[in-house]
Amino acid sequence: MFFNNPQRVNPRSFVKTATILLGLFCLIFSTYIAIRYANQTPLDLFSFRQTQTALTAYWFVQDGFSFAYQTPVAGPPWSIPFEFPIYQYIVAVVSQIFNVSLTATGRVISFIFLVLCLFPIRAIIRSLKLPNSTFYIFVILFFSSPLYLYWGRSFMIETTAVFFTVLSIKYFIDVLKHERVVLSSVLFLIFSTLGILQKATTGLPVLMILSFVYLYFIAREVSSFRSLILNKKVLLGLIYFGIPLLIGGIWTIFTDQVKVNNSLGLEITSSALASWNWGTLSQRLSSTLYGGVIWKRVFIANLGGLFGLAILAIALCSDVKKTNKWIIAIAITMTLVPFFLFTNLHIVHEYYQTGNLIFIIFALAVSLGVLTEQYIDKRTLFLIFAILIAMCNYKYFSKHYLKVIKKDYNIHNSRDYAVSNVLKESMPQDKYFVAFGNDWSSSFSYLSERKSFTVPEWYKQYSDIAANPEKFIDEKSLGAIVACPPVKLPTLDILSDWATSNRSWKIGEVQGCYIAVPQQILSIKNQNIVTSDCHASVDIVEVENDANFLKVKGVASLVNARQLISEQIYITFRKENNDSIHFETLSIKQPVDSFYLSPMKKNDILFSSVINKASLNGTFDVGVLVAGKSKQEICKIKKQVVISNGTSQ
Repeated sequence: MFFNNPQRVNPRSFVKTATILLGLFCLIFSTYIAIRYANQTPLDLFSFRQTQTALTAYWFVQDGFSFAYQTPVAGPPWSIPFEFPIYQYIVAVVSQIFNVSLTATGRVISFIFLVLCLFPIRAIIRSLKLPNSTFYIFVILFFSSPLYLYWGRSFMIETTAVFFTVLSIKYFIDVLKHERVVLSSVLFLIFSTLGILQKATTGLPVLMILSFVYLYFIAREVSSFRSLILNKKVLLGLIYFGIPLLIGGIWTIFTDQVKVNNSLGLEITSSALASWNWGTLSQRLSSTLYGGVIWKRVFIANLGGLFGLAILAIALCSDVKKTNKWIIAIAITMTLVPFFLFTNLHIVHEYYQTGNLIFIIFALAVSLGVLTEQYIDKRTLFLIFAILIAMCNYKYFSKHYLKVIKKDYNIHNSRDYAVSNVLKESMPQDKYFVAFGNDWSSSFSYLSERKSFTVPEWYKQYSDIAANPEKFIDEKSLGAIVACPPVKLPTLDILSDWATSNRSWKIGEVQGCYIAVPQQILSIKNQNIVTSDCHASVDIVEVENDANFLKVKGVASLVNARQLISEQIYITFRKENNDSIHFETLSIKQPVDSFYLSPMKKNDILFSSVINKASLNGTFDVGVLVAGKSKQEICKIKKQVVISNGTSQ
């Protein structure tokens, strides 16, 4: 029998088959995660960066490609370019061609670039004559990595930059080996340039390290410093590494020139962000970098902690080929150097490690690959190490990322989604809004599909725009003002004064944010109001920390579905034998958690209004009025409120 004859089992074949199957499983699972949750709204981790990328892609769909592309979140003029938008434009084109949602397209394209990295990695392994098992081990480690499982399917440029950079390494090796030198040289120039243009913080450190490797190979061929300087390969090196840097520098100069035309753009040029990008000496010496980033985010989260560290140490200290040790050391260096070049960025943003983690994963795969070849009798042990690392990765992923990936962002559980939903319904597409309390995040703009000036508190003219937003966006084009706590300015008093100063704007509250939009100004005649079969419930409370305002929210249950384009909901305050005072509300077609007052039905419409109490004093019957162009209907409601001496009951 088979199980009684262990000699029939070939250990080498078993380990190879097991490695391939495990790698295939990791790839399939990663693909499942990417596709299954492709439609997740990009409000998950670091939504600031995801929605910024998505917003650029959205306006490519609307307006087509432009070098001075729009990311309309900083007011007019709308261009504040950063990276060269290769990924964003690809997403826009694919979304249009296949008529697929932009969000799903962005996430899937990001994952496709991650998978495409396998092709240059495979070619590099063959070119360096590494064991075949190295590739399958790399697949296991790469696609089980929590970092790539999560960020590999995000709406960001990271994987595109990684792909271009890894592909440039492949052609660099071909140049060193004198294989198809002209073609390899051209392709190296193209892809190293694309890597830097797509994301300089990914491509630049690798280009720097490759330049030292290139110089080392030249130095081995010469006998003196003078002959080194005169070597024609040095001139070629200046071309290889100078052209990508030159093109990247030209692009940076161009983007800075575009940004200075925008008042916020002046504060986010490359020179203005220098300290933010490069970090400080104290950060480079901090425990946060070594313990929090390098050890926890790299080793603990993605390399099995001590397992990964031990394997790297064993490979470097064993008697494997010196060439393989150099390969491992260079790959580790490619991971570590970015931490010391762009220290602050790597400390602040956990997704930044997407650009350099791949190299230490490659180093670990090479270590396991060469060790299994060097110590054939221990190959099963090294396979177990790979399995243990993958298990550690999946455990970390399940604990830290899986719940986030599964979360369905909607108006019930997300402030940004709820506010954006109201902006999209309340504003014409050619209108813009000004937002406070959301840093300069693109989340409102992307989800509402509207241009904005989302004002960060560090903006030098913040106080001016908080008091006079119409001076920064032409009032004829201004469609809404948003103020979200805990922003200090504008206060509700300031916003209310602005909304009623020679203007007819209404204010409502959504998920804690105050939203002011123009009123529709329908003519309401009390004698024409009739009682309707609609039902409504209303809750009235004073605004916290500001007793001058009442916050009214509720739900109207209509008999027939109505189009809010032609009909509007009003709150009415009526004293006995007096005409009603009407306040137009902010109407919302779908339920928002903060508005829940009763179970929602198909034709329910939610509404909110923030009312200045200055015009109200006494005992009032509160009503809900549904007003259209041809009729006004009062909903059945019994609600009385007493407003006096600055209080309401």
